[in-house]
Amino acid sequence: FEKIAGFGGKPQSIFGQIVLLDLTLKRVCEVLRMTTVSTQIEIDARGVAWLTGANVKVIEVVMDKLAHGWSPEEIHFQHTNLSLAQIHAALAYYYENQTVFDRQIEQGRAEAAALASKQAETELGLRLQQRQSPIK
Repeated sequence: FEKIAGFGGKPQSIFGQIVLLDLTLKRVCEVLRMTTVSTQIEIDARGVAWLTGANVKVIEVVMDKLAHGWSPEEIHFQHTNLSLAQIHAALAYYYENQTVFDRQIEQGRAEAAALASKQAETELGLRLQQRQSPIK
């Protein structure tokens, strides 16, 4: 039950129990809507590729490779919860669908840049930039 819900603990109130049940039912529905692509990769209802049983997105493994230049062995060293088979499956799935993943990565970068520029324009952002400027 707790594993399916994605968290542990027991609610103290009836409201907490209702919320927990609702979240649990939503998680069960997500799991049931998964489509298995290979023994290591599943696609959820939103089309997101996940490593089976690891709660790790394929794109997260790919980003470790692209951002850090890590080999599968280094990724395994950094993420001991992932097997080498899972890592190789994630990378193989990426290379089979590289155009789609590269487009997602670029969209993510563009969104991050837009959010960063909005942050810089806020009063708090301007104050933080002033604090980071070298004192003269």
